[in-house]
Amino acid sequence: MIIVRLIGGHSNQLFQYAAGRSLAEKHRTQLLLDTTWFKEAAEIDSPREYELGVYPLAAKTTKLKGLSVIDTRQPVGRKTTLLRRLHLGNDIWMHYEHGLGYNDDFFGLPDNTLLNGYWQNQRYFLGVRDDLLKELEPKTKPSTKNQKLIDRMNKTESVWMHIRRGDYVTSKIYNKYHGLKDTAYYKKGLETLIKKLPAERRKHIEIFVCSNDIPWCKKNMKFDFPVHFVENELGSDDMRVVKHCKHDVLANSSFSWWGAWLNDNPDKIVVAPKQWFNDKQANSEIEIVPPEWIRV
Repeated sequence: MIIVRLIGGHSNQLFQYAAGRSLAEKHRTQLLLDTTWFKEAAEIDSPREYELGVYPLAAKTTKLKGLSVIDTRQPVGRKTTLLRRLHLGNDIWMHYEHGLGYNDDFFGLPDNTLLNGYWQNQRYFLGVRDDLLKELEPKTKPSTKNQKLIDRMNKTESVWMHIRRGDYVTSKIYNKYHGLKDTAYYKKGLETLIKKLPAERRKHIEIFVCSNDIPWCKKNMKFDFPVHFVENELGSDDMRVVKHCKHDVLANSSFSWWGAWLNDNPDKIVVAPKQWFNDKQANSEIEIVPPEWIRV
């Protein structure tokens, strides 16, 4: 059994699920998703909810209200306990992610491990990519509005532009740690992408903007190409649409990352921020951007 402690928003949860899915596949064992954190998250600056229920995942959810856990940060044999209501029959080893870079010991972790971390690196789950492409398609059909956008994306040289604002603007903590990408970044990112396209395809470019602040985007983001706005209440509905764009210009956001990663266009051009975090130490450690994506 592999257990993943889910934390954060929709796309952080995707990273954690994907890593757990990969390790569970290695051991040919069951995967559980621990949703205990979301009760605690109601009291933080940017409250979150479990958002993966819309997907046909190869996992079950649970709340770890009772489990004997061996904390790998402690000397071997010393246990920490999260009550004792859930009886699994085996000791569970809690493994904490070491920093933001790739953990070389990940695939050496044994069965009966509880993963605690963000796991923001495709190397953890590239081996199950085909499974993830299927499992991360929502169970329901897209709305008529969204299907029209998808059809338009398929017919044009579609470029998804994700503009992350929201708590990156309103929270001093998030703003300081993550940083906000300005209009100059998006202009340069689009110019970089266009230069990579053959001349005959450039005239068919259409921009599809997705953001948690669409009114701001409509007022401030101007382009010399047709522009469409992707507007849904659920992140999963936005994701199901934008992954059909042929190319991507990303924000420094896990949602951006997944929209581009789930894009299965073999000729896709992905532009990502050179500086993913505003925090210097975090930015020096992170390995989130795949090497084939262009950094601007």
